[in-house]
Amino acid sequence: MSVARVAVVGGGISGTLCSLVLRNRGLTPILIDQGREIGGRLGGSARSNYDVDAGAQFLRTADIRLLNVFHMLESSGLLARWKGRFGLLGSKAGYLPSTIVGTVSATGMMKKNDDPNENIITDSGDFCGFVTHDDEKNPTYVGVPDNASLCQQICELAEIEQLNKTTVVNARTVNGGGWNLEMKSEGMDSSLSKFDALVLAVHDPTLAARTVQSLLDQEVVATHNTKIDASDDEAHLLLQNRLTNLINDLNGIRETRKPIFTWSGCFDDEDASKKLPYDAVSVPSSHLVQFIARESSKPRRREGEIWTAVSTSRLAQGILQRHDENPTLTTTSVEEEAADIMSQEVSQLLFGRKSQEVIGSSVRWGAAFSSTTLGLKEDSVVLHPWRLAIAGDFVRSLGAHPTPLEATALSGLEAGERIASLFGDIATRT
Repeated sequence: MSVARVAVVGGGISGTLCSLVLRNRGLTPILIDQGREIGGRLGGSARSNYDVDAGAQFLRTADIRLLNVFHMLESSGLLARWKGRFGLLGSKAGYLPSTIVGTVSATGMMKKNDDPNENIITDSGDFCGFVTHDDEKNPTYVGVPDNASLCQQICELAEIEQLNKTTVVNARTVNGGGWNLEMKSEGMDSSLSKFDALVLAVHDPTLAARTVQSLLDQEVVATHNTKIDASDDEAHLLLQNRLTNLINDLNGIRETRKPIFTWSGCFDDEDASKKLPYDAVSVPSSHLVQFIARESSKPRRREGEIWTAVSTSRLAQGILQRHDENPTLTTTSVEEEAADIMSQEVSQLLFGRKSQEVIGSSVRWGAAFSSTTLGLKEDSVVLHPWRLAIAGDFVRSLGAHPTPLEATALSGLEAGERIASLFGDIATRT
């Protein structure tokens, strides 16, 4: 007898928490990620010269399942509560602390898109409900020493095996159950490895769509080669239709990701920065920036007046679209344009002038949020006959969870539990 092995593709918070559950349930998860370091949207940027949260800014939840995990991570020293001065910032530097704003809905602060024919997604006025969130009941957390290291530290704590710098090229089922993964690592040719179950926990559902397509192809061939009666034929057709719909939905989601930039930098007037009466603000009045945070206000961070800002998706999509239309422009030019625009906007918002000199900055971007989902009532998709799970913020109905990060994390937790249940109380195989 040997312990069942589960391949978990995607080293973000979803794949990491899924692996943690599997490990706790007696299985052997192998976390596979194409990056040099795991972390996903919690991760930082290799091009950043600053010790900052260049990805997701904070973690919190109202769900008891995830809250219990956060408490465990807090007791292990991997998370700490962020108790800064929070509020809303207006275009004229007017500031309303969260104690005054209270828990009033911020829907009236939604950023409007002036051109109804422009295919740009609007952003919320209160970034991820940051200001109107009830922090007394459900604390806001950040990773220690930073968010980027959280996933790696969880894996080290739980002794979860990792395959970094590894891309899953194809996934195919094995006769008798299980999966063969064709993987390609940096500097190495592709190789095959067998697993008893598979979890796809990446924010881009392309691999998930391709994997489900392989199941559909197998089902079509099996139905064609097998003599079945009318009732069985109807059941097979129903299954094929469901797989087809899932493939189409996954492919559709791939095209609707909302990009954003995160900017980090510091200014020449450190005294003016220290005098600001807040540590983190949502900015409903700006079409360029929707959230700004003082890095030194986060627990156990180094000293210094470094600020991080999150752009609107409108700004990010506009810059990326312009650069896509001009193939001569480089990645560096994208960063430079975004850094210049956001530096000026953050300076204007914080100090009321764009002339404030930025003495250093860096930019990271990515397909951060999904604007459409599969619309399910569950947090993960599990295809039981094949021991396949699909996890991500694109599974549950849109708006079912307060933040995309919470949706992602809960999806990973649920996928881990549901896959573990397929192996029963004793997670072994012959």
